[in-house]
Amino acid sequence: MVVIQSESSESNCPRPLDVKLLEDCLNKPCVCMTFNCALAMHAMALEIPQEQDDARRERTFASAARLYKVSRTLRDGHNVQMEPLYSLAVCNNLGRCYQVLGAENRANDCFQTLLKYLVLIQQQRHYRFVENMARITSCECFHHNTASLILKSLVASAA
Repeated sequence: MVVIQSESSESNCPRPLDVKLLEDCLNKPCVCMTFNCALAMHAMALEIPQEQDDARRERTFASAARLYKVSRTLRDGHNVQMEPLYSLAVCNNLGRCYQVLGAENRANDCFQTLLKYLVLIQQQRHYRFVENMARITSCECFHHNTASLILKSLVASAA
């Protein structure tokens, strides 16, 4: 940990300034803002009628996908701690963008990662490893995109 001395207004004694804490305070809003921009682009893309302007709709979905990836890269690159729901939403939304763009392999990769997160969350709930997991009361909104992966593996194992 790097420590910088700063003057405290309450006393004349210098106190340490945690640079990591300062970085976290600056990086987390960047991750959130980028994610929110991705959500806005995603919502805009959903509003464009497919019949009217398919090229514009595709460009908007591609922009949303890029912003989701930038948000995830910022989070990973700066080791920013985010709520588990963030990871679920990024995987789900990025996968949905890839589906619309026709990148089925990439979409499938996102949904497989989403399924892994869902299983991990379920295990952590079961063993009570993480207290804030209780805040995610329902993950059912993500099950639609992962159900085909579960069914595909069940059919393959039965054959």
